[in-house]
Amino acid sequence: GGTESETFKVTLREPPLIERIDVIYKYPEYTGLAPQKVDGVGGEIRCLIGTTVEMTVSVSAAIEGGSVAFGRGEVLNSGRRTDDGRSVTFTFTVLANDTYQVHLAGQMTGGTAAVYRITALDDKAPAVQFTMPNRDAAAAPGETVKMGLKASDDYGLGEVRLMAQSDKEDVPRVVTGWKKFADPKEAVIDHAFAIDPGRYKLGQTIMYWAEAYDRRT
Repeated sequence: GGTESETFKVTLREPPLIERIDVIYKYPEYTGLAPQKVDGVGGEIRCLIGTTVEMTVSVSAAIEGGSVAFGRGEVLNSGRRTDDGRSVTFTFTVLANDTYQVHLAGQMTGGTAAVYRITALDDKAPAVQFTMPNRDAAAAPGETVKMGLKASDDYGLGEVRLMAQSDKEDVPRVVTGWKKFADPKEAVIDHAFAIDPGRYKLGQTIMYWAEAYDRRT
């Protein structure tokens, strides 16, 4: 004789697939930029170094969770899943160029996940130049030299300094500085550099230059 158990069934379903990837870029505080939402980025992350990225992955079916594996070896498992399980959000900070893969719970094992690129954009150093006199000049103690400066920075200037050092001084000094600008991204500055007779004597040579700093410092 023999017997058989109750019969059960297996319902075959499609594994979850990534439908879209949306991001919110939260830029470093010093930039003064508001968060930027970019929908449907296709997986590519491109932002300033130090930016915090909120990446939302929308999928074709409800999932229990997922993870992000970065090319440098780090794995991020702490994604926030929506109540319906149809999307999961990961948060990370971009510090260098990298790649990443998204792995969804319920995907078939042995499959190859798409590789997406992360491009970390450098914050370029500020630029500063003299517009006047923009050359060597001659002046006597007690006179002034009219100077013009132009400085710029992608995300805003923090400070511009006029520096000077005579051939009789061991260290340079700050002649004056500016920290407030009508347009922090591009500043035009006029200054009258006084040749102090108490500090400088005939025959001396004064070297002068400008320094510009962004808001990171």
